[in-house]
Amino acid sequence: MSNISYEYDDESLVEMCFCLQIFLVVSCQLFCTMEIFGFGWRMSFCSCYFFSSTAGPWEAGRNDCKNRDADLVVIDSTEEQFIQGFKDYYWIGLTDRVNEGTWKWVDGSPVTLTFWDKGEPNNGMGSNGVNHGEEDCAEKPAKGKWNDLSCNTLRRWICEK
Repeated sequence: MSNISYEYDDESLVEMCFCLQIFLVVSCQLFCTMEIFGFGWRMSFCSCYFFSSTAGPWEAGRNDCKNRDADLVVIDSTEEQFIQGFKDYYWIGLTDRVNEGTWKWVDGSPVTLTFWDKGEPNNGMGSNGVNHGEEDCAEKPAKGKWNDLSCNTLRRWICEK
């Protein structure tokens, strides 16, 4: 058996990388539109996102996502923190319901990158020292950083598939 070697110049490698990137983007777009038929879903960074138009408690949002064969969004990159489409306050898949103070994503993964707002998470303790009650679920404001909030608060949600 003979060994075959290939030599590429820098320009050829750049061209191949560019073609691979285009292929990946087109493949992701086809996944979103063909598998989910595009009804309210948007593609970004090779994931598909659904932004709900109705509001409900965190658990209702999670159940709706599961009914769509998805789950609440797991934000695990700086790029994902700034997904286009945020126009309101949305539930994300982050909670400390199981163990107070230990935030986990709905897929069970630990939080390795955070975008908490200043003073958050605070479990309901306002800056004036008043406790507003248990806050075990995380929301993502339109263009802001995360906030912990009572899971019974009505918010829209983002599903990710």
